[in-house]
Amino acid sequence: MPMMNTVPKNKHFANSVKSVKIHIDMVRLQYILGIAVLMMLATASWGDTLRLEGEDNLSGTFLRLEEGVVVFKTALSGQIMAPTDAIELLTVDALLLATFTDGSTQYGKFLGLNGETAWQPLNKDQLQVAALEDFQEALPIPAPEIPKDAVVPSLEIIASTGMRFRDGVKDRLLPMVGLEITAENKFGSLHIAGETAPPSPNEADAYFDLETELRGPAWWGPVPYLNAQLQRDADRAVRKRSRLTLGLAQQLLESDSDYVEAMVGLGVYRSVWQRALLPGGIAGAEETDDGLNVQLGLRYAHFFREGIVFDNSLNVYPSFSSDTDWLIDNDAAVTIALTELLGLRFNLRVQYEEPQPYPALRAWDTEVGASLRLRF
Repeated sequence: MPMMNTVPKNKHFANSVKSVKIHIDMVRLQYILGIAVLMMLATASWGDTLRLEGEDNLSGTFLRLEEGVVVFKTALSGQIMAPTDAIELLTVDALLLATFTDGSTQYGKFLGLNGETAWQPLNKDQLQVAALEDFQEALPIPAPEIPKDAVVPSLEIIASTGMRFRDGVKDRLLPMVGLEITAENKFGSLHIAGETAPPSPNEADAYFDLETELRGPAWWGPVPYLNAQLQRDADRAVRKRSRLTLGLAQQLLESDSDYVEAMVGLGVYRSVWQRALLPGGIAGAEETDDGLNVQLGLRYAHFFREGIVFDNSLNVYPSFSSDTDWLIDNDAAVTIALTELLGLRFNLRVQYEEPQPYPALRAWDTEVGASLRLRF
């Protein structure tokens, strides 16, 4: 006689319902995991963007640009071939080798700038809105892509001329000539800038300014820097001034069109006064003033279309010795790229000083200049 199953019917039903729920939950979990994996794969593999006239953005992979046609691969639509004059926006993450219609070649990327396609060569100062019709060919190169934070070795030379207006001196308006050299590689950068006034009827060497800044690599965030400055002014009571500052520079913002950097440093300075030019005409040759000061700096740059760059550098030097002993230096400039290597630069520099121990000798300096920039 076979044994009877003594399990109650309601328990059979409960077990069957439980097993169905577990099965449904496993299917749901597998479905969710599958979607997550597909999303991650799509994000990793389809990082380029294409937008045709009047259409939405398409994510995919840029394959090539050749003879006025862009070949683009998407996950849903497959391979797309679009004429360049029908494209509103094209961005490509990979490094490209581009050949232009004039026969020249460049390495760079297609980026978005204010909703338009921009071309970024390895020298990011040349970021400009790109006319795709000017490209004969653009192909991803098989070499490893350069990291975003990699530094491309470069050398920049700026030769300038202009006029400097000085307050409270014999030669209030001076013609100026200057030279700046900046070299940069992965170990840091070196910046040397000097300007002087040619001989005048009153002074053989009325003004001279030399500044050197050495920066370390950006391997751990803030960039260490060492700044040295030497200034000589034969027409002012402060005949010579030297300053040595050690500090850190921190990048606050970097995008396709903007760059912001803050600087904080601690320095020592020495001022040499001409006694004959002090209030009351104090007798004697020279008087020195040594002290500590702080450097607070802010640098900003905005990259416009067609290779136009606006940059502004503001530095404030308050002194530890007195709350009325400080110097402000602001330099604003607009650079227009004429060619890949050559640019035209216009700048306005304003300085204000309220020195101790003679605050009555506060002075304004304003300089307007134009220069040619050569970048390798």
